[in-house]
Amino acid sequence: SLLDSISGIGDRRKEQLLKTLGSIEGVRNATIEEINAVVRNKALSERIHAFFRTQAEMADETANE
Repeated sequence: SLLDSISGIGDRRKEQLLKTLGSIEGVRNATIEEINAVVRNKALSERIHAFFRTQAEMADETANE
């Protein structure tokens, strides 16, 4: 899963994120606050959010080429 690529995400947090937010798509679309409600670590929440924003930007750039 994409979550395995993020430093600080272990099996337990991955399970919690997917259970609470429903799917990778749910995590991708979540706000920092929604992610933080699950992981309870602001820096990690910001890192997760930034990871998916970067993924989205890279996809947009590829689509526009």
